[in-house]
Amino acid sequence: MFPSSSLSPLAHRPRRTVPQSSFFLFSFFVFSPVLLGILHFDLLVHDATSLKDKRRVIASVKDRLHREHMAAVAEVGHQEMLNVARMGLAVVGSDGKHLGAMLDRITSKLRTLRDAELGETCRRVVDFDDIEGDDAEGAESPRDDALLAAEMLRRASEIDSMDDGATTRGHAA
Repeated sequence: MFPSSSLSPLAHRPRRTVPQSSFFLFSFFVFSPVLLGILHFDLLVHDATSLKDKRRVIASVKDRLHREHMAAVAEVGHQEMLNVARMGLAVVGSDGKHLGAMLDRITSKLRTLRDAELGETCRRVVDFDDIEGDDAEGAESPRDDALLAAEMLRRASEIDSMDDGATTRGHAA
């Protein structure tokens, strides 16, 4: 299949090396700040006669914001209320001015919705390193460790009870 002089068609190409200047670019990106733009807002869905109507409107808003702004959007509260949805939106970047302007554009877009009215809003741009509870080593807090241990014990006991049930059923058959 391949000529006897080489093992593959790419064998004749010279090996590419990384230029020394790329280390500077790599270190720039590694040490760039990670900023989070967070928007918390309420949507009032006036014409909803059922939760299905409300969820249709919310899904449309979520899809549009994700498609046009590459934002993560979720309904974070009032899921069972018929006419109100509490939403959370997050965008990530390295320039605070850009993130703030993006959140402002999103807020103005939300004010022009036909199917819903924008209610209360809260907007923040935070540095990822300043988020409370974040430490350099990434170790979890003792409370997180205790919750994780309790969850693992609960799941292990569920698995043991399922195995015991399967063993009992297996002997009966």
